[in-house]
Amino acid sequence: MSPDPPGLTVRTVTVFLTEHDCHPTRFHDRVSAACALANDLRKDLTDSDIPVQTIRISLPSPAVFLNPSAALVSAKALDTSPIDFVSLGTLLPGAPPAFLTPSFFSSVLAATSKVSLTLTTTLPNGVPSPTAVSLAAHVIRRLASIHPSGITNFRFAALANVRPDGPFFPASFSSSSNSSAPNFRVALGIQAATLLHQQPLQRLTARIETAATGLRQACKRVPDVTFDFSTAPLPGWETSAAAAIARFAGGNRDSFGVSGTLTAAASVATAIDRAVFPKAGFCGLMLAVAEDNGLAICREKLSLSTLLMTSAVCGTGLDVSYSALRNHEIVCSR
Repeated sequence: MSPDPPGLTVRTVTVFLTEHDCHPTRFHDRVSAACALANDLRKDLTDSDIPVQTIRISLPSPAVFLNPSAALVSAKALDTSPIDFVSLGTLLPGAPPAFLTPSFFSSVLAATSKVSLTLTTTLPNGVPSPTAVSLAAHVIRRLASIHPSGITNFRFAALANVRPDGPFFPASFSSSSNSSAPNFRVALGIQAATLLHQQPLQRLTARIETAATGLRQACKRVPDVTFDFSTAPLPGWETSAAAAIARFAGGNRDSFGVSGTLTAAASVATAIDRAVFPKAGFCGLMLAVAEDNGLAICREKLSLSTLLMTSAVCGTGLDVSYSALRNHEIVCSR
């Protein structure tokens, strides 16, 4: 019997490798062990009637492989591992210069199909690095030419003050600890947009806490598992965060932006923040402009100012451009 009411779905089970795990003498064995753990957790959750969409592993940084050639070889090996997706980690502004080139990013992502790679554009004090920001722009342009649709950019992200050990890709990367602990850190990314449709807003915090308890019971082989209950949507009304917010605001599912939207969005973000459970990653309200049905259906009446206003209380995917405004088209610019 499921430890949680129906409707709970795990978007990703992400297992984290440390720098110690990536040493050449143990890398293959640790990757195999991480993949085995991820597959075992998927079975445990499925046996508890909790669907799992993907399993993933996340590394600290390609710089742990000492040189770009070794990193590329490792990326190709990871691409053939029994796992759905892999993050090679993030490169910091102070990484070895040989890694900080558009050609390195393009060589890794062109040679693989399930590997992600990121660049951190902020310094340790949180201030943006102009050099890293410029590099990110050049990388995005280079990656756009690899595939006619530009889809390679979905496996790259320019990060700013993003914390490690989050389960969602492409922003996921493992903390840089050189720990030799035998146990892996694990984080689950939850399809939390679905949870918004299952109860009144005032019960959301308790619903999340109940879900976290059920998930921990199902993942007994990992006592310190953490969770990201971000409301990342998927195509469809029942996985639309915007549709749920519109309903909380007193409107229909296709009326995002009506009076009360900002208050409803803030209330959802607060409800997630108040929930008590081991947290990882962003763990908040995210409105993905290019992916959420509840936003797409409102494209003719949504304005950039409305989205900017909403971003004051939650994450909003403003990496889009309003080109061809006369046709009310939303075009992804990544």
